[in-house]
Amino acid sequence: MAFVMEWAYSEIKRIQNLAKNGKLKDNPKWPLIILETPKGWTGVKEFNGHKIEGSFRSHQVPLPNVKKDEEELDLLEKWLKSYEPQKLFPDFKVPKDTLNFVPKGNLRIGMNKHANGGEILKDLILPKIDKFEIKISKDKRGEVFSASMPTLGKFLDETFKINKKDNFRIFSPDELASNKLDSVLNSTKRGYFWKIKEEDEKECEISPSGKVMEMLSEHTLQSWMQGYVLTGRHAFFPSYEAFLPIVDSMVSQYIKFIEVAKDIKWRKPVSSLNYIITSVCWRQDHNGFSHQNPGFIDTLLTKEKEEKLVRIFFPADSNMLLAIVEEVMKSKEKVNAIVADKRQIRQWLTLKEAKEQIKTGAGIWDFASDKNPDIVMSACGDYQTQEMLAAISLLKEELPEIKLRFVNVNELNVLGSNEIYSKGLSEKKFEELFTKDKPVLFSFHGYPSSIKQLLFDRKNSSRFQINGYVEKGTTTTPFEMLVLNKVSRYDIVSRAVETVKETEKTV
Repeated sequence: MAFVMEWAYSEIKRIQNLAKNGKLKDNPKWPLIILETPKGWTGVKEFNGHKIEGSFRSHQVPLPNVKKDEEELDLLEKWLKSYEPQKLFPDFKVPKDTLNFVPKGNLRIGMNKHANGGEILKDLILPKIDKFEIKISKDKRGEVFSASMPTLGKFLDETFKINKKDNFRIFSPDELASNKLDSVLNSTKRGYFWKIKEEDEKECEISPSGKVMEMLSEHTLQSWMQGYVLTGRHAFFPSYEAFLPIVDSMVSQYIKFIEVAKDIKWRKPVSSLNYIITSVCWRQDHNGFSHQNPGFIDTLLTKEKEEKLVRIFFPADSNMLLAIVEEVMKSKEKVNAIVADKRQIRQWLTLKEAKEQIKTGAGIWDFASDKNPDIVMSACGDYQTQEMLAAISLLKEELPEIKLRFVNVNELNVLGSNEIYSKGLSEKKFEELFTKDKPVLFSFHGYPSSIKQLLFDRKNSSRFQINGYVEKGTTTTPFEMLVLNKVSRYDIVSRAVETVKETEKTV
């Protein structure tokens, strides 16, 4: 074993030296050690006529009844004594000559700068987001159309340009072009390390120096991103919404790691894991029912409630997306998820207004609101915001006597109690937005149950009518998706009228 380890280390150093001196001609064959051992090696050989070492029975607790069965207890004792502890630990201590092998100072594994990325982490240089603002006129809100992902792509392209070192990468388990982020290929290429033909490098935009890691394997990309961030760099992970649940367990385990690592004094904070969730369930022009699954949101919500390390964003338009991305790229020790579609959608806020709203996570849009409302209309999600404002427009035309307020929620966590969720609004602020006792119609991007769990600890939460994605859909138009899930403008108008009537009856 010692000989093989020494060979592997020497081979790694040889390859590195060739690379440093410009003499590495082909992609290197890195050493790989394969160690094959029997399962339960050196443990109990057999018991009651059943093989243990080298079989499935050696897993976890091969002798489960040692407290009651003397024969099992004797086997356990013989097994443990076979390691000859009296020689390993004379006087019941680790001998000094053994301690000589324990690394000291910077040779300790925890002091390796690559094992403690926070020690070498450098903040990203971020471009000014004002440069990418979608200009809108306040008296013509909603008349300008833009797509969030191409806007983000331009911002990320500039980020690559001004950060020359290998300090930032995109890990893309879906086609970068499909998610409308391919403008970053102006500044970098897709990473590809095998032999490349000249025409392939040009046509496919691939290169060994490429900083876009594109591969149709969510779990592989998730592993790469975690390693990259933990070694002191920054990353983005764009993905189709329906397929992010593939890495649910991996993300959950990483969040648990961050939580535990906070208690280790010498471990410095690393940058956040940042997810861009796009190709969402509400836009199924050609994919259909198989591509509808906003469940990753729910996984993150459970971890936010327990570990308070998660932030989930729903920008209503491109300017709000820019303001949110700027904030998450500066953050550390978080898992940030941003849900935004890639298609053209109406634009509502100036960049200045968007920056102001994300400080709170929700805001009253005065241009769509009345004073002393009879009912509060609220939305979380870009398509939901667009459709809710369309419903408000219809109500203003047909029933102007109904007083309305519109509240846009751009950060999901704020709806929860601030005693449970890290970004939860105070009860006072919550009532400022949603009033103290008025009925609320809430339209959500994901499953209605997500909002219900957030509002559970709020006072008088029964006044909220929550609607969202209810597992209905096919390959169809965006509007029919809204109709099928009963969150179209006409469904909302109908509910609003019925709610106001019921309120008047009660009064």
